Amino acid sequence: MPYAWEPSLTQVAVYVPWLTVSKSNPGSQEYLGTFSSDTIPNEAQAGQHITDAGVVVGSALGTLPAALEPLAATVTAVLAASTLARAFARNPDDLALAAALAAQYLAALKALQAAADNVGAATLEPSPVMYAPEPVPWGDWLIL
Repeated sequence: MPYAWEPSLTQVAVYVPWLTVSKSNPGSQEYLGTFSSDTIPNEAQAGQHITDAGVVVGSALGTLPAALEPLAATVTAVLAASTLARAFARNPDDLALAAALAAQYLAALKALQAAADNVGAATLEPSPVMYAPEPVPWGDWLIL
């Protein structure tokens, strides 16, 4: 677990509850709400997806303020859920749900990046503001 803000197995299972059905009683369709040795994927497989998703989200952010850690955990949970849904798809509907989760992840990551860019700012900007020195008066002569 490279990041303290990585989501728990339960936080990821919220997005893919159909993957938390007991493999010893699959016909019940009772969602366990987390990954365990009795689910497919098991807790080790789901944990690896969470760690990998955390690395992806963490690399997109740089330094993350503590106030944004819950948002980073949510974004990571959505990405991990999308990769789990794709890796353990049972039918085309599961693949469609994986694609929808991936789209949700991209939108959430964009919001997280904007929030991280705006932390501590007096006014919120959708992108960083670029500053450059005033041009020198003789600069126009260099264009000719």
